[in-house]
Amino acid sequence: MLLNKTEKDGVISAHYDSTNILASKWDGKHLTVIFKHGASYTYNDVSRTDYTRFELAESQGAVLNAKIKAYSFTKNDGVDSSAILKEIEDNKAANLKRFEEGIVEQMRLISSAYEANPVLTKTSLERLGEMLIKHSEMSGTKSGLKLCKCE
Repeated sequence: MLLNKTEKDGVISAHYDSTNILASKWDGKHLTVIFKHGASYTYNDVSRTDYTRFELAESQGAVLNAKIKAYSFTKNDGVDSSAILKEIEDNKAANLKRFEEGIVEQMRLISSAYEANPVLTKTSLERLGEMLIKHSEMSGTKSGLKLCKCE
C-alpha cells in the first residue's frame, strides 16, 4: 500500500507498506523498484497506466508480478535498505500521530455536543468507532472493536 509519494522534476518517488517492496521511482518511462532485501530493478518503457496501477494497488507485489515484470528490465547494484526502512518507519509514526490527533479532536467534538445537548448521536459514535478500528490497524494492534449496523 502506498505510504507517501513526492514528485520533483518529473520523477515520482514513493514508499510502500508492503511485505517485499520498499520504494519506487518512475520518471515517466523507467520504473525502479527497491526491495526490502536490497535488490533493485529498473523496468523499461513502463506506461503511465501500469505505473498508476502499481502505485495505487493494495499489493504492489501483485501488480509487479501481473503487469510490471512483462517489461524488459535491468538488475541494478544492491541498495542499503536500512535508511529507506527508517524513513518509512518515521513516516508511519508521523501519520499515526496525526491520526491520533484527529481521534482526540473527534472526542472533543462529541464531548462539546454532549455538553450542549446530553444525547450521544449514533453518527458521531460510529465515526469514533471507525477511527479507533483504523488506529488499531495503523498501529499494528488488535483493538477488538467491531462495528455493526444495529438499531
